[in-house]
Amino acid sequence: MKQTDDHNLFIKDLKERFDRSVEAIEAETVSKITRARYQALEQKADKRSIFVWLPAGAVATLCLALVIYALVPRTQVEEKPALDEIELITNLDLYENFEFYAWLEEHELPS
Repeated sequence: MKQTDDHNLFIKDLKERFDRSVEAIEAETVSKITRARYQALEQKADKRSIFVWLPAGAVATLCLALVIYALVPRTQVEEKPALDEIELITNLDLYENFEFYAWLEEHELPS
């Protein structure tokens, strides 16, 4: 208990000394301190306003990207089945008559 009472007395004494020292400050010094405080608060508000707009800019950019993505037409590539190639490979008639087709290509007939 004694330690708590000593601590409280110490705090009370310290507060009284601080209050007396603040009352002894000249008006000019108080004015300078007040101006410096307001200037610091304005700078803090300016810095804070930049960080307020940063997320808004990111959201606007994202929305713009989504709109562009939605409006740009996408060309779809038609996948043609490779039936032509498959038909050529599986066409047994071609293989059976390969020599004839080769001879026909060498000896073109007049039209």
